[in-house]
Amino acid sequence: MRLQAPLLITLVLTTAAGSVGAQVFCETPPSLTVLTYEPVTVSGLASEGHPSAYSWFITPPGGPIPSKPTSTTPTTSFTPSSPGLWTVGLVADYSHAVVGGLWSSDDCITVLAASVVASIGLASTQVSTDDDLQIEGFGSQWAIGVTPLVEWQVDGQALGSCNGGPPPSSPGDLSCTIPGNWLAPGWHTASLLLTDPSSGESSLATADFEVIEIVPLAVEFGWTPAEPNPGQLVHYVAAVTPAMNEEEFTRVTWDLGDGSVWVYNACPPVWGSCLEWPHTYGADGWFDVSVTIETVDETASMSHRVKVGNPIAQPVASFAASPQSPMIRQSTNFVFDGNCDGSCLWDWDFGDGGRSAVENPSHAWDVPATYTVTLTVTNQSGSDATSRPVSVGSCWLPAATIQHGSCYGGSVTLTAAPGSAWRWNTGATTRTIAAPVAGAYWVDINDGTGCWGYVPTTVVLDNCGDPGGDTNLDGTTDAADLSALIPELTDGDGDSVVGAGGGDLTAPGGDVTGDWRLRPDDLLTVIILLFD
Repeated sequence: MRLQAPLLITLVLTTAAGSVGAQVFCETPPSLTVLTYEPVTVSGLASEGHPSAYSWFITPPGGPIPSKPTSTTPTTSFTPSSPGLWTVGLVADYSHAVVGGLWSSDDCITVLAASVVASIGLASTQVSTDDDLQIEGFGSQWAIGVTPLVEWQVDGQALGSCNGGPPPSSPGDLSCTIPGNWLAPGWHTASLLLTDPSSGESSLATADFEVIEIVPLAVEFGWTPAEPNPGQLVHYVAAVTPAMNEEEFTRVTWDLGDGSVWVYNACPPVWGSCLEWPHTYGADGWFDVSVTIETVDETASMSHRVKVGNPIAQPVASFAASPQSPMIRQSTNFVFDGNCDGSCLWDWDFGDGGRSAVENPSHAWDVPATYTVTLTVTNQSGSDATSRPVSVGSCWLPAATIQHGSCYGGSVTLTAAPGSAWRWNTGATTRTIAAPVAGAYWVDINDGTGCWGYVPTTVVLDNCGDPGGDTNLDGTTDAADLSALIPELTDGDGDSVVGAGGGDLTAPGGDVTGDWRLRPDDLLTVIILLFD
């Protein structure tokens, strides 16, 4: 018979991290947290009373207590092979005889084994809406052979910008950046969730942080009286947000719109506030007044148009187009239907490079597209502008243009589809044109009933060369080939050929050596041919 004696049995656990004292009666939280397959050593040598025998009982998570001791040595080791709460019990026997038996005492502790342990750290617990927040999981751990699944979260929602990358090879790979303007001001929770894909075990670490809203510098101003007369004092008053002392301003600029500009490099001025300014206008008019506030790191500006006296009304730009959706080469009439008093100027921009300065112009487009037409109207009191899109189409679709020839400097022509009239982007009005350079060409073709169609094409020319020495490709090798080749060799672009066509030899007809480059060897070859 064993009697429970009031002797203290002390367990000592040793891992790579050092020794940990045991807790009596297996209380939670566990005495130690280790990674699975990390050896744990327990010792009863610190027990009082000099036990004569030791009996260890190590129970895995959810398992029954062993019916026989796991070990009978004073010190023993075990390796948690699965995640969960492991129980370590020790029964110590003593050789002291007592009535009815021997002395005996027991103790137990719990060890938590985990395959993944998440840890999260923040660069700061407070971040502004102008800054990014760096979070990391460098203190995390996982067992040998485990490659955890990683999910970063903010307020319980997956942070997509940081997830979905390659699996981490070490905790040093765990980091994430949260954009400062991504979250609303206030407190938030950042989380790192690690999951062991084999066992399904997961570990979640969280950290709270606060987003502080940065209100950008802004300025607004008003004036009294609202519509002053010439010679009457106008009092301008500005207000800045967020509120700050004027000593924080590095510069304040008032532009009164009539040529008067006042700049203060120190605030407030000795006689008042930089945010107030009195002014008197000498004539009727519309004046663009502005105030600009500068601090060490921000600038804010605001402007308003102020009416003084009885000036000419500001113009109002507005127009109508007829037809609203014209065909190519169809004249479209524009009618100004806004308001303009006094001496007025009209500036029309038709979106294709065409412009007009008359009040009610007409315009036609050669290429189908949607163009933005802009009208700007100006008088003594200012300007106003308005824009509207005009969709230009074709009323028939001619067949594609045919290219004849493909060599630089050679006879290359483009032949358009049949029709009664043609208009090329080169200005030509014939059905067939020469194409001396590569690039984009287009032609509008009239079908004979007044309907125009549009045909684009791209010309590609090859470096065909001429080993016979006929540099200018005129069919004869003579002195003219030298006068064509020399300018190309000395045009400053090295051995490259730029453009195409004819006697200036921007064509590679001078590639006498056939190496697709123009070099002095080509010039020497032509000279030898001429004097052979």
